[in-house]
Amino acid sequence: MNPMLQKQVDSEFMTQEQAEVIQKAVDAKDSVIASGHRSAAVRPLLATLMAMTKGFNTKKIKELEDITDDADYLLLPGLAVENFEEYVQKSVEAKPSLVTIKEPEHPYSMLKIMKKALKATGNKDKNVWLLECRKIDNVPHLVEIQRVHYDEKGKVALDKLEF
Repeated sequence: MNPMLQKQVDSEFMTQEQAEVIQKAVDAKDSVIASGHRSAAVRPLLATLMAMTKGFNTKKIKELEDITDDADYLLLPGLAVENFEEYVQKSVEAKPSLVTIKEPEHPYSMLKIMKKALKATGNKDKNVWLLECRKIDNVPHLVEIQRVHYDEKGKVALDKLEF
């Protein structure tokens, strides 16, 4: 397991089972999104996810023009732009997988983005893992993992993992 991910387990931010799901998702080159408020440690989780992709061909996105198909992973940090949803949409429509953030400052709907992406590309192979961070008793934790994907009928499906 990635040492930075193990550190998250050791600090009790997430469980061993959650870490294993995340490790498998990254190894499979699935898209992963760290979601939650900054106070819930969403940024350190994003940093861990981005570090986990170092063994792959990655491309950091700063401008919309940077989103191309010449990488395994597109890394999209929380940019201070008004059209962040457009960056996420274009990244999901691209062939590479995506690692990004979903904060209150960057609200968007993955279900809506996935529906648009299917219409634009016809690609039903995308898997997106949403990692929801929240504070419990004022301590940050990874509280939920959901997988957004396309079912056998080509509809967007959402699976919540139970731990």
